[in-house]
Amino acid sequence: MPFPNTRQVARFDPLTLSIVLNEIHRGALDQDIRSKRHSNLREPLSTIFHEITHWADAVGTLWGNAYLTHIFDAMTVLPRVNSLGAETEFYKFMTVRSLDRRLNYPAYYRLQFADIEPHSHKKRWRIEFSAGLEFDSNGRQNKSQPLIFVKFSDNGTGTPIVRQPLCIAALLETTAVWSEIATQLQIIGKIPGDEKILEAALFQRQFLSRLYSEDLTLYTAPVHLLAHFASITDTSLAYHLGALVSLVSLNLVGSHFRKLKEPVQALHWRDRFTAFKRIQSIPFAYFCICANAPKWTEKSTPGIWLETALAKSGLPSYKEIMGHAAQVLSIDKQVCIDAGLAPQQAYLRELGARWLASRSESYEPSISLHKSGKPDLSLPPIFDAAGLSFLILGSDFDTARFNQLDLWNIGSKLHTQILKFSEACR
Repeated sequence: MPFPNTRQVARFDPLTLSIVLNEIHRGALDQDIRSKRHSNLREPLSTIFHEITHWADAVGTLWGNAYLTHIFDAMTVLPRVNSLGAETEFYKFMTVRSLDRRLNYPAYYRLQFADIEPHSHKKRWRIEFSAGLEFDSNGRQNKSQPLIFVKFSDNGTGTPIVRQPLCIAALLETTAVWSEIATQLQIIGKIPGDEKILEAALFQRQFLSRLYSEDLTLYTAPVHLLAHFASITDTSLAYHLGALVSLVSLNLVGSHFRKLKEPVQALHWRDRFTAFKRIQSIPFAYFCICANAPKWTEKSTPGIWLETALAKSGLPSYKEIMGHAAQVLSIDKQVCIDAGLAPQQAYLRELGARWLASRSESYEPSISLHKSGKPDLSLPPIFDAAGLSFLILGSDFDTARFNQLDLWNIGSKLHTQILKFSEACR
């Protein structure tokens, strides 16, 4: 489904780059694929491509490349953690912890109130925006680390419902949910006759019922934000455009942030702009692009809309931004010092550059069933519900160049070490 329900059907672990399917077994999936049981495949495959998009954003964006560089650097310290002098490198553990905390801000920053009256696409939320400051480890406001809040309330009474921080994780969910939607629609298109109508209606009902869930604003806040500024009521379109803006934001560099034009809608917190740009805040870039974007009209297309939004934000074209990012990934040869991990890091970056170049070819950023057969676009290994690693849809991923189980074990050790060392730090 386009949103997770109360149980976790699958997950992507950025520390180990692992996709884990909690409720999907390889044997049943393979049998449904061979038998072309499209109705059975709609939810499992869309879930898988949701998680694969998380993987592709981790290995195939400039944000992901920087994030993984810190993870691999921290992993190299693990074998020497008890060696004399190794403590001078323990800061690398806290760097990863800090990056993880900002993926999805700690629960303190999110406020959820009782939504007494149910809301839906027929009775929409009011949406507002504000900026605040993180607290540092001493409990003081950190003026160098601002953040954006998306605030939802009842349209009639103004009763607050949710205050959701706009974070990198929310943008990553936007690209992943769009891949999930695209995959669902592609599979529904293969279903014959009346069954297609029933599946389409079921999908629409499942999809709309979750858009106004106060529990799922991490997944919906960026899209509600974009729909508000662009005056869009078509939710699928809003996710498509949101995924485009998210992918752009994840691939901006310092010069882009320096040129970024702040929207008039945010002038009341202009005192935060300099800090947002200094830290190269990806959520801030997303907000600016959406707020500067034109209203959607009958003559609009995703490409025209996005290029206008970028130009009004002081940014280059989509092709220029994405082309530069793909080039950076393709020429970046920096790897960690561990002889076993370095070749694996290099292989992931090689794959990431291919995926980013492919996503740059059009204004369709999803990673879905249609793209799975493209040459040189290797789908990563997946763990099924029984813990068995497998490759899907004939992927040519080279498991000799990347040991999934090895990284799982090292990543687990890194997680434990980060928790242990963080207790020693204020």
